[in-house]
Amino acid sequence: MSPSVKYRDLTDPEIKTLKEGGCRCDNWKTVKVTSGFNSSLFINVTFSGDIKLGECKKTYTDESGVSSNCGISNAHIHNCRVGTNVLISNIGDYIANYNIEDDVVIKNCGRSIPREILPSATGQRLRSSMRPAAGQSGSGTGFRLIRLI
Repeated sequence: MSPSVKYRDLTDPEIKTLKEGGCRCDNWKTVKVTSGFNSSLFINVTFSGDIKLGECKKTYTDESGVSSNCGISNAHIHNCRVGTNVLISNIGDYIANYNIEDDVVIKNCGRSIPREILPSATGQRLRSSMRPAAGQSGSGTGFRLIRLI
């Protein structure tokens, strides 16, 4: 995630799409997004605290061959910065106080919080460092599946 990323407020149509997708937030002004943000890729998400969301353009294919679009579904995200092309789904409780870097996948976990709670979303980092497997080019999905329990 580049430090020069520019964020903007959500537009009224984006907020409408998020609400139609079951998303909730007490104050939509605390949710900031990048220019390529696609609100239709966020379903049943509760946002709280200061939130920064990157764009989602990639599809993640798991080891079984099942594909999922990047975005967030069935999760509560609190005080986090979420990078570009991140997939978060089926979070039982919440993810709080993280800087989730680009190309990260977080699925099917209960709760994720840093050991020391930090006062801002620039807390602990979850990042991808996956390299292509032998014989594969560098243009693959580049995702790293991070299992949190």
